[in-house]
Amino acid sequence: MLEMLETAEQEIRSSKGTPRGTLRINAPTSFGIRHLGVIVSEFLTLYPDVEVELTLDDRVVDIVDQGFDLAIRIRQLEDSSLTARYLAPAHIVLCASPDYLRRHGAPSHPCELASHSCLVYDYMARHGTWSLEREGQREDVRVHGRMRGNNGDVLMHAAIAGHGLTLAPTFIVHEAIRNGTLVPLLRDWHVIGGSFYAVMPPGRVDVLKVRVFLDHLAASLGRIPSWDRDLQGAPADD
Repeated sequence: MLEMLETAEQEIRSSKGTPRGTLRINAPTSFGIRHLGVIVSEFLTLYPDVEVELTLDDRVVDIVDQGFDLAIRIRQLEDSSLTARYLAPAHIVLCASPDYLRRHGAPSHPCELASHSCLVYDYMARHGTWSLEREGQREDVRVHGRMRGNNGDVLMHAAIAGHGLTLAPTFIVHEAIRNGTLVPLLRDWHVIGGSFYAVMPPGRVDVLKVRVFLDHLAASLGRIPSWDRDLQGAPADD
């Protein structure tokens, strides 16, 4: 009850034109470390009366039950009572190291992935299945390999070391692709992924501290995020 009263008081003050109070945000781990931390720091400079509690977790948490004002999701959203705001495309690429490709060759079709060592991100693969599509044709391939994990950065390092192919978001692997330590594969196929969304409990989008952060976040990401600009292997903007 005390927390609810404090939140109500903060929102009354915020409604007068100055964002105030504590903003509770949930976001995926690698995105939070690599990109969101800088965006939040800039936001704190712009709005000195707002405090931020940032929790990083790759699992989909119940933001209503856990008291978050908003969460950043990188996926295709399912039907929900939550309010959602589209932020930017989230591109996924299939890639491997030059060393792995020298030893095992590059796949020419998704069906060949079943015979490769694949590094699987648990929250992306449905029952160990990768899905790709091209011109309306969809391929669902059961994959396996020597490593699974719930963090994209860990799997990227395993891919760079030559342990297999991986499906990875460009916000993680863009530097490795640019410096040549990872090579994008099957570039004429589109990896079925999602987009960046902010999701909020009903009514939170009208709270000033939430609204100004959403505007700041969307402007920081841009229509094409910085990591996708002129990146080999990244699809064109959706």
